[in-house]
Amino acid sequence: SSFFIAIIILAIPLLDMAKVIFGRILNRKSPFFPDRNHFHHQILNLGFSERNSVLIIYFFNVFSSLIALRLVNNS
Repeated sequence: SSFFIAIIILAIPLLDMAKVIFGRILNRKSPFFPDRNHFHHQILNLGFSERNSVLIIYFFNVFSSLIALRLVNNS
Protein backbone atom coordinates (compact mmCIF):
# COMPACT_ATOMS: atom_id res chain seq x y z
CA SER A 1 0.00 0.00 0.00
CA SER A 2 2.75 2.51 0.90
CA PHE A 3 4.61 1.64 -2.32
CA PHE A 4 1.46 2.40 -4.33
CA ILE A 5 1.06 5.74 -2.49
CA ALA A 6 4.67 6.67 -3.29
CA ILE A 7 4.09 5.85 -6.96
CA ILE A 8 1.04 8.13 -7.04
CA ILE A 9 2.93 10.98 -5.39
CA LEU A 10 5.77 10.59 -7.89
CA ALA A 11 3.45 9.99 -10.85
CA ILE A 12 4.25 13.17 -12.79
CA PRO A 13 8.06 12.85 -12.75
CA LEU A 14 7.95 9.08 -13.33
CA LEU A 15 5.55 9.33 -16.26
CA ASP A 16 7.57 12.18 -17.76
CA MET A 17 10.79 10.18 -17.46
CA ALA A 18 9.23 7.05 -18.96
CA LYS A 19 7.66 8.98 -21.85
CA VAL A 20 10.95 10.67 -22.74
CA ILE A 21 13.05 7.50 -22.46
CA PHE A 22 10.67 5.42 -24.58
CA GLY A 23 10.35 8.24 -27.11
CA ARG A 24 14.12 8.39 -27.46
CA ILE A 25 14.36 4.62 -27.88
CA LEU A 26 11.59 4.63 -30.51
CA ASN A 27 13.47 7.37 -32.38
CA ARG A 28 16.60 5.21 -32.20
CA LYS A 29 18.46 7.66 -29.96
CA SER A 30 20.28 6.98 -26.75
CA PRO A 31 18.01 7.26 -23.69
CA PHE A 32 20.71 9.53 -22.29
CA PHE A 33 20.67 11.89 -25.30
CA PRO A 34 19.44 15.35 -24.22
CA ASP A 35 16.38 16.82 -25.91
CA ARG A 36 13.47 19.11 -25.17
CA ASN A 37 10.73 16.51 -24.79
CA HIS A 38 10.29 16.76 -21.04
CA PHE A 39 7.03 18.05 -19.59
CA HIS A 40 8.52 21.39 -18.50
CA HIS A 41 9.90 22.03 -21.99
CA GLN A 42 6.52 21.30 -23.53
CA ILE A 43 4.86 23.77 -21.16
CA LEU A 44 7.48 26.39 -22.06
CA ASN A 45 6.84 25.72 -25.77
CA LEU A 46 3.16 26.52 -25.19
CA GLY A 47 4.23 30.05 -24.26
CA PHE A 48 4.20 29.87 -20.48
CA SER A 49 6.96 31.54 -18.51
CA GLU A 50 9.42 29.48 -16.48
CA ARG A 51 7.67 30.56 -13.28
CA ASN A 52 4.25 29.57 -14.59
CA SER A 53 5.53 26.24 -15.91
CA VAL A 54 6.89 25.43 -12.44
CA LEU A 55 3.55 26.42 -10.89
CA ILE A 56 1.69 24.16 -13.33
CA ILE A 57 3.93 21.22 -12.46
CA TYR A 58 3.51 21.99 -8.74
CA PHE A 59 -0.27 21.95 -9.23
CA PHE A 60 -0.19 18.50 -10.84
CA ASN A 61 2.12 17.19 -8.10
CA VAL A 62 -0.12 18.57 -5.35
CA PHE A 63 -3.14 17.07 -7.09
CA SER A 64 -1.54 13.62 -7.28
CA SER A 65 -0.42 13.93 -3.65
CA LEU A 66 -3.98 14.75 -2.60
CA ILE A 67 -5.21 11.66 -4.39
CA ALA A 68 -2.59 9.61 -2.53
CA LEU A 69 -3.67 11.11 0.81
CA ARG A 70 -7.29 10.38 -0.02
CA LEU A 71 -6.42 6.75 -0.71
CA VAL A 72 -4.52 6.49 2.59
CA ASN A 73 -7.45 7.93 4.55
CA ASN A 74 -9.91 5.53 2.90
CA SER A 75 -7.91 2.41 3.68
